Amino acid sequence: MQQNNSSTGETVEPEDKNNNKAVYHKDRYVDLSGTKRKIAKMKIASEEENTATYAKSIGVPYLDLNIFPVTSKYINLITEEVAIKNNVVVVHAIDREVMLGSLEPTSSGVREIKDRLESKEGYKVRLFAVSQVSLRRAWEVYKKNTLVESLDYMRMQLTGGSLSEFESELKDLIDLGNRIDEVPTTKLLNIIVAGAIKLEASDIHLEPERDEIKLRYRIDGVLHEVVKIPSSVYPHIMSRVKILSKMMLNVYDVAQDGRFSIKLDDKNTMDVRVSVLPGNYGENVVLRLLNQDISSLTLDKLGLTGKNLQWLIQGSEKRQGMIINSGPTGSGKTTTLYSLINRVNSEE
Repeated sequence: MQQNNSSTGETVEPEDKNNNKAVYHKDRYVDLSGTKRKIAKMKIASEEENTATYAKSIGVPYLDLNIFPVTSKYINLITEEVAIKNNVVVVHAIDREVMLGSLEPTSSGVREIKDRLESKEGYKVRLFAVSQVSLRRAWEVYKKNTLVESLDYMRMQLTGGSLSEFESELKDLIDLGNRIDEVPTTKLLNIIVAGAIKLEASDIHLEPERDEIKLRYRIDGVLHEVVKIPSSVYPHIMSRVKILSKMMLNVYDVAQDGRFSIKLDDKNTMDVRVSVLPGNYGENVVLRLLNQDISSLTLDKLGLTGKNLQWLIQGSEKRQGMIINSGPTGSGKTTTLYSLINRVNSEE
């Protein structure tokens, strides 16, 4: 119902059909929903000003995350849970120098995070004061990262080109260790698996210790230590392994088994059997690499010569009896059996 103001000649409409207040002033119409947006922007600007004043009072630089965007590449240096609990976010990192935004830069929780990044992970941390509204917006990057990584987890592929490029750069176990220290966390598992394929390893062992993670390859039945991995990146590696293997992500105290496949090129695929076992300092992981292409396996490629090769061939040709094939993990038992099967599996 319209009301008339006799003193000004204005006509006022108290509410519209959607219960949104609106004002009619002569020939002009003002929508208060737009006014609310302006007020919201003014509140954000006011909060940023208050944060800048607060930062100056405690002697910490101020940073407006509405202008300076958070880099998704480095945000996972701190988990989302820890970031929300302590009102912090990793904004950016350059040459081991981390920009850490915080609502309360002087709090004990922020000091603990700063000390961990500096003492255990070797970063130099610069603290900045940020507002609550910009901090909440920055935390949304975690959700975007989770979506991107989930899509990436659905398919792990080492193409012939990338594998060849990696092989050309990889000379020995020491080179692999140096390369692992340089690669981003999201690509670390790919590099670990690619290195194992290049070195013809049968197993990959990831073993958490007190302050770091030990990476070992089993080559010709013997475990070789490759490199120590920082503990900070291990949760991301574990999450990726579990998603690929269709394991439960939120289970840490029960052994789990799974498997996934890696497409090496258009023709060859490698199966990976995965076992996860709880340990004193975290979950131990073993990945067994099984090449599906058994057509090329022959006895002359096993290293058997002379009478040993002759005895094995004669034994496989007998119509009855048993061949006992024994040895330690990764010594070639399965490879030997497949080679024998390929030999006897003929039209003759």
